[in-house]
Amino acid sequence: MQRLIEQHRTRLNTFREIEQRDFARADLTRAQQLQHAVLQRGIVYEEGWLAWADDVLPLLEPASVPA
Repeated sequence: MQRLIEQHRTRLNTFREIEQRDFARADLTRAQQLQHAVLQRGIVYEEGWLAWADDVLPLLEPASVPA
């Protein structure tokens, strides 16, 4: 699970870097706006996955399993 969390964090950081690098301007073309919208969806997905993992991770600990 930790490996998956790290992969999703890395992907999220990459998406955020792309957003800052490629979409910081206000005068984006329509095509660029659509690309940015797709990238934003990827960012939301990764943020959601990481939030879910934070909730689930304690359940995977041996002490969390009911006897």
